[in-house]
Amino acid sequence: MATPTILLVNSNEMEREFLEEVVKRFDFSVHAVHCAEDALGRLPEEVYAAIIIEFDLPKMSGLQFAREIRRLEAELEKRTPLIAIFEYADQCDLTELREALIEDFMIRPLDAESLRRILLRHVYCSGRPNLKILTPIPPNTLSP
Repeated sequence: MATPTILLVNSNEMEREFLEEVVKRFDFSVHAVHCAEDALGRLPEEVYAAIIIEFDLPKMSGLQFAREIRRLEAELEKRTPLIAIFEYADQCDLTELREALIEDFMIRPLDAESLRRILLRHVYCSGRPNLKILTPIPPNTLSP
């Protein structure tokens, strides 16, 4: 069985590298890109277990990006869990998230255990045990 892949869209290089390392520790492959345009170009070609989106992307807001993903996925007849990253809790408008069909979100500062729990909710596959059998990463082991 192929290793599931997470698409990581984050313009902050340090945070992108941190998340890449965490996702790899959870036994996923990662395609990491720095902008929405690069990510949208990959969607027709790839199948992703989830897409993690920084909501403060340059050129295109995370909300616009999420809506564009859903439009493309409707054409491709697929649906991928979207996980948003916010700078502050007050940026997180639950009504807008529901409208954009975003499944989950994280608030900075990011930590590995929160991401592990989110991935368990949305991409765990009983036929390929990952995440549930891993020991949580101690909070100070990795930091953005």
